[in-house]
Amino acid sequence: MKCKFVILIVLSTLLLGSVSATPVDEMKARVVASRFYANKYNRQIESLNPAIVYAAAAIRGENNPAFYVVNFDSEGFVIVAGDDRAQPILAFSDEGAFVTENIPAHIQFFLDGYVDGIQYIADKNLENDAATQRQWEMLLSGSYMTPKEAEVIVGPLLGDNRWNQTKYYNNLCPADDTGDAAYDGHAAVGCGALVMGQVMHYWRFPTTGSGSHSYSSNYGTLSANFGATTYHYENMPDRFTYFEHPDSCVEAVATLLYHCGVSVDMRYGASASVANSNKIVTALSRYFRYPATVEYIERGSLSSSVWLGYLKGELDEGAPFMYGGSGDYGGHVWTCDGYREDNYFHFNWGWGGQQNGYFTLTICSSYGFNSNHAIIIGIRGPELPIAVEEHTSQNITLYPNPATDVLNITSSETISEVEIVNMMGQVVKRIDVNADNVACNVEDLSGGVYVVRIRTLSGVEGSATLSQRKFVKD
Repeated sequence: MKCKFVILIVLSTLLLGSVSATPVDEMKARVVASRFYANKYNRQIESLNPAIVYAAAAIRGENNPAFYVVNFDSEGFVIVAGDDRAQPILAFSDEGAFVTENIPAHIQFFLDGYVDGIQYIADKNLENDAATQRQWEMLLSGSYMTPKEAEVIVGPLLGDNRWNQTKYYNNLCPADDTGDAAYDGHAAVGCGALVMGQVMHYWRFPTTGSGSHSYSSNYGTLSANFGATTYHYENMPDRFTYFEHPDSCVEAVATLLYHCGVSVDMRYGASASVANSNKIVTALSRYFRYPATVEYIERGSLSSSVWLGYLKGELDEGAPFMYGGSGDYGGHVWTCDGYREDNYFHFNWGWGGQQNGYFTLTICSSYGFNSNHAIIIGIRGPELPIAVEEHTSQNITLYPNPATDVLNITSSETISEVEIVNMMGQVVKRIDVNADNVACNVEDLSGGVYVVRIRTLSGVEGSATLSQRKFVKD
């Protein structure tokens, strides 16, 4: 199989003469995906085993699919456009294979947007712009190099969070043994509740909720007393595996997710549970003490630049947010928790890690993305009791962020002191420095959001600047 693929790589140069306005067949899709994946993740292309595992619906009037999903064993995937007038790479990931069996509705909803975009190109008979054509040519010829502007700017802020809607997570959802075995005799969590829980877990807030709520459902009256409940984030792992877990961990996660569901009048079902996304905004402030800054914004007629500005603005402030939209079969929501400078956004789908990766919101230069998309932004944990305002100069860099063991800090000026402050405003680590970079050992810190205070010397005697950056301990 690999020998055959190497031959295809060699033959790919013969395709260059037919790049402009031509369908993309399976061979071309495999070559493009492999060139990109090998370059992005520093792999030898000869060692790859690309497999097309999913081909989207065919474009009307043409025989080729709108896009292809190419898996690289269990290590990652690349989604390649089926028309070379679209940008070649629609999505990519090194977080696992793309699972094609029973694709969740919210993921299918988003992918259908790619189909609509490719169909738009065909219907309008758009011409291939020079920049897009150059991308295809470089990927096919082997001259493609990941551009500097493709660096990750933020995230993924949720780190390795791989929460799901199935067993363990749904332990307190209504009993229902008519669903798939994965749900273990309970209704599904629901994507709205799952995403709320992920974001609350990120902020480790609130410790206790406010008030209570009951509503009538198909399973009878469902209730939650938020004000009488303590949410134990310290017991909530990023994922449940197939091994046994302490009851305290299962209870902590299941309680949070069930309370999120009740707060939005979740319409529970055996294998799918749904809720109105607008109710999330009200629930966050009414029952979970989040500020009035939380708002629901629809894409509508907003330009791409304005829309992307909203997204990047949230992520630049260290705030993951809820991304979604509405289709023929109801509303959908998931978490956006990172982006790259070239406008690929990291989505955590809340499906046990499946399909997590970077996705573009731009099909081609003249087509943005679905107008029926929406976001819930402004979700913030408690304000830290810090007297100074955040210094926004771009000469300070923190990486990786999130960090597990070591947080590196670099500056164009001499760093004199670093303090790490927790969400209670307590200084948990202080380091004296006399250099333009420092490696901070954060292995001993609990998971959560912190503010890093960096004091730098400006070169003027006695003059110092205090900057602040958010960082996430994974």
